[in-house]
Amino acid sequence: MPPWGYAVVAVLIVALSTYVFWPSRQSQVAVFPAEIEPPFLVSGALGEQEVDAQRIRVAGLERARDDLAVRRFVGTAKSLTVPDDRIVDDIDAAQAKAWGIDGTRRFVMGDEERQWGEAGGAAAVWDPKRRRAFLVTPNEARRLTAAAERLDQKPLLGWETLEKLDRLTIDGVAILRQDDGWRFAQGQRPPCSGRVMQLLYAVHRVELASREGAPAEAQLRHELRLALAEREYRLRLWAQDARWWLQLDEHPAQPSGEDWSALLAAFASDRLWDPASSSVPDHIDIRQGERTLFSLARRGAYGDDGQKPWRVRWSGGDELAVRDAGERLHEAVRALTVVDPEPSPTPPAEPEAIVISGTLTYHGEVLRLVLAGERAWAAGWAGRVRELPAALQHLQAETFLNPAVLPVASERLVKLQRRWPEASRDETYVRPPGGSWTRSYPPSAQAADPQAVSRLARALTRLNGLAVRAATASDRALPATVEIAVRVAPRSVQQTTVDDDLDLADTFPQDLAWRLAQAGDAWVLIDQIGGLCFTVGEDDAAALLAEVTSRNLFAVPPTLISAIECAGAQAWRLERDGAQWTLRSGEQSQRADAIAARRLLRALTALQALGPADAQPSGRGIALAVELVDGERLVVRVHDEGDRVLAATAHGTVRLAPESWRALVLDPAALRAP
Repeated sequence: MPPWGYAVVAVLIVALSTYVFWPSRQSQVAVFPAEIEPPFLVSGALGEQEVDAQRIRVAGLERARDDLAVRRFVGTAKSLTVPDDRIVDDIDAAQAKAWGIDGTRRFVMGDEERQWGEAGGAAAVWDPKRRRAFLVTPNEARRLTAAAERLDQKPLLGWETLEKLDRLTIDGVAILRQDDGWRFAQGQRPPCSGRVMQLLYAVHRVELASREGAPAEAQLRHELRLALAEREYRLRLWAQDARWWLQLDEHPAQPSGEDWSALLAAFASDRLWDPASSSVPDHIDIRQGERTLFSLARRGAYGDDGQKPWRVRWSGGDELAVRDAGERLHEAVRALTVVDPEPSPTPPAEPEAIVISGTLTYHGEVLRLVLAGERAWAAGWAGRVRELPAALQHLQAETFLNPAVLPVASERLVKLQRRWPEASRDETYVRPPGGSWTRSYPPSAQAADPQAVSRLARALTRLNGLAVRAATASDRALPATVEIAVRVAPRSVQQTTVDDDLDLADTFPQDLAWRLAQAGDAWVLIDQIGGLCFTVGEDDAAALLAEVTSRNLFAVPPTLISAIECAGAQAWRLERDGAQWTLRSGEQSQRADAIAARRLLRALTALQALGPADAQPSGRGIALAVELVDGERLVVRVHDEGDRVLAATAHGTVRLAPESWRALVLDPAALRAP
């Protein structure tokens, strides 16, 4: 390199050093003190919060600190900086109001104070001592406000306090903690640990959220006293209508959504089995004498809820159970109440007694209930049954069968066939994965609407029977109105493992079939492979029989329709809520006539196109929209031109029979409930 080259490099080094190390005019300035340590005061949702090393005083109450919330506020405040050209000096309190600073949001630590606010799209933090305003963004001011909202622990009583209780008194009835759980202090009564834990959880869920207290009209209903070795807490429950408030000592009463009447009424009766733990056994057996009536067990692949599904197994089969089968039976055993309880080391020696036993994986037997006539035994106690819970009244496998006919996602259906034996009619539809439905048989038949076939598939996969039982010989002898068969594609899995973790039936294509038949006034759907018989509603049967040709103006089963809208001279909307309908017009809403709504549904879904229109309609016409339960929305615009009726659909403009269209009752007055 020539000598002059070194000189150029030296000049560049000096210039760059000056650029890097020279103090920038845009250096960041901390808005809050560099060190923030208790004690300090900061405004929050309930007013000023006096924070010290252990506690917080807010709304005149001593509260436990939420250390995480305190650290979050301190971190937010210390991280707030602004460039030096965003600092304005010589600002007094009157001038600070231009940024919405009125003293309602402030921080005080020793002789340091900061106030902040937001107004007109601008925000600032003000230092009264130095008469200095730091111009921050509205988002920064809001984050600071949010971080300061609550620095105390929100529950009225923390769990660390509740789990140390020694004594509980409910309206004068004392309950003591003992080595084996919670027991009533007076009389010979079974333990009540489960009910006590439910009560304590409910107390813990009540939070300090308001300074208003209960309304003056509220009445005192119950009083609880929670005792520790060093102190006692007094809880009062106030009620007005169906609303409840819980008051801790002299705190303002706080609203609570709990059903306190049911929680406290449970202590008036005796339960044989009421453990503190609410874990549900993985396997439950129900036996009578030497016979196993049925069993419930979690088996198969994990579902979306992170749990394996329940299956019910009995001498007649092994089928999917209702989603909460085990929980339902477990809760019924816990809720069983008795009169005249007495200690009994061994169960009654009745040869035909019903025994319910359950186990948790790796934990052995955790549940054993014996029902012998009017007597019951569990956990070393016996008594006469006061009232048998519903789940224990009919202990048979059918009680717990899943009413879902085909509990799989409709996207997994790749083939759907319907056959009408009496009419010698057969139709088959296929769908490649991710594709649309097409008719494969008979090839010469009228083309089907892919969306209508898709709705038919959804109607089947969403169908829940009104009742389900094992099919009998008489069920199978019923003449079928239609036979339905489907092919279910394998479920995509990442790996294969033992059948306890993966339902093997989901790893290969499944062919399933049913027969839809009428049994008197009822419709039944008989599973040809699984052996179950489902009682289905009339609307569900109509959905399975629905036409899927493109001639239908709305090729939709009525059961899938959740709302109808009409936009014309009179605009209105009809919405379904279960069996009820609501009519909305403008800002007004009122109950609709369910019979008139169903009549309109049937008329709409029965409308058929006569063929393509030979001319385009004129004018705006009447827009009709049908919304389905899964959010799909179908819209047509109908033009009544006197001698002809045209309907503009997503597939083009078609002709309608004038008499069919004009038979529709679209006057909202006719849809209102009488």
